[in-house]
Amino acid sequence: MKIISFSYVFRFAYVPCPHTAEAISEELMECFSDWNLGRKLSSLTVDNCSSNDAIIAILKDRLDIRALPLQGKFFHMRCCAHILNLIVKDGLEIIDGTIEKGS
Repeated sequence: MKIISFSYVFRFAYVPCPHTAEAISEELMECFSDWNLGRKLSSLTVDNCSSNDAIIAILKDRLDIRALPLQGKFFHMRCCAHILNLIVKDGLEIIDGTIEKGS
């Protein structure tokens, strides 16, 4: 079985401060609309920031939930690389005093 993977950068956008869930989700919805992606999305992968939970909730309210696979059950995907990075950083902080620092 051949697995095909696609990765695109749709837009870089300036989001003025404060970077609220509402402001970020509004910018994402505008991008989805411009690219006609609203009914073609399957999931969104984001880092483990707690504000992303609010952004995903707003997006799920604004998107046609029936168009998402399994009614959006797997719409919010957390970035495994980011989670692994957090785990490693925490582990390194614990053993920081036992590691000799080179100069």
